[in-house]
Amino acid sequence: MKKLHYYFLIINYFKQGVRPTRDELINYLKNHNLDISERTLYRALNDLLFDYGIEILLDYSSKTYYIAEESLSKAEIIINVLKNLVPLDSMMNDLRHKSFFDNIIEIDDSDKLAVPIDALRVLTKAINTKRQVQFDWQPVNGLKQKSLYFSPMFFRYYKNRWCVIGYNDSKLMSIEVDFISNLKLTEYIAYSEVYDHARKIFKDIVGLNYTRNECQKVKLSFNRSQWHYLKRFPIHNSQKLEQTPNGKIIATFKIKPNIDFKEQLLNFGSNVQVIEPKWLRDEVVHEIKKMLAYYE
Repeated sequence: MKKLHYYFLIINYFKQGVRPTRDELINYLKNHNLDISERTLYRALNDLLFDYGIEILLDYSSKTYYIAEESLSKAEIIINVLKNLVPLDSMMNDLRHKSFFDNIIEIDDSDKLAVPIDALRVLTKAINTKRQVQFDWQPVNGLKQKSLYFSPMFFRYYKNRWCVIGYNDSKLMSIEVDFISNLKLTEYIAYSEVYDHARKIFKDIVGLNYTRNECQKVKLSFNRSQWHYLKRFPIHNSQKLEQTPNGKIIATFKIKPNIDFKEQLLNFGSNVQVIEPKWLRDEVVHEIKKMLAYYE
């Protein structure tokens, strides 16, 4: 756990937009109850490279450290996976009696499902050995349960949900791991020739659900009250924001609009308006009218 603690705090410090010196980095860790030496720091940086391929470089002119550009995407994954576990551990270290943590922390416990760790391990092994898996899958839309042979490619983690992306024969699918049962690793070779194609497709998608929509420009208008939220929690990494003289916020995206994106728009309620494309605007209007009909 301590090693993960090192990793999270080091990466999180860099994400704050700073380039610390060696002493600044050591003091930062000490402020988080990790009293380490210079030698231990160097070992932690080497371990971060060896364990996860994240390289921390030294700028010799300023004697400051930074994350190598080619490691930024990996660092983003690590910070997102650990962002719940490590802060809780840090907070508990500041408590006199760790058993009292429920007095200061309250969470939304509506999600009663356990983390599907066993399934994630089998799927990870299948990806690593390029083999197919077989499982029963219950679609969330209530359709009949299906038995599938599946070539897993990679995972996507979104809103506390694990999804595996891969192919059933030649059909690209995204499947939530929580809805998989009777998972087995097979000896069949995975359909992996289009791995890069699958990654490229999902790069332009918000959330988990695959769509055949073309990648296109989406333009939204938000009320000014949403500025700080959108800056802190971008809807997609292609998001660009512009403030207009009339106080509105124009947000543009280069994405393949899917159901997850439309659900996000509806969550903003009257604080957002779709400007383009027209088909997306029409779909959102249609959905709002359907919702309104329930209250008339």
